[in-house]
Amino acid sequence: MILGGAPTVERDPYGTIRAVFVSAATGLGLQNLREAIAQRLLATRHTWATTDAAVRTDLAA
Repeated sequence: MILGGAPTVERDPYGTIRAVFVSAATGLGLQNLREAIAQRLLATRHTWATTDAAVRTDLAA
């Protein structure tokens, strides 16, 4: 939640989203939050798909 500030997305030095600030009163920043969630889920999905493929390759060997 933001108090008197602008909605923001905080990232670490590697570009990973660490925090998203939105306004509970006005809803400002909700689109940023949706995009951050989608980005995180896509990254997680990619990681799981890569891990799953590697495990299947190891099992087949």
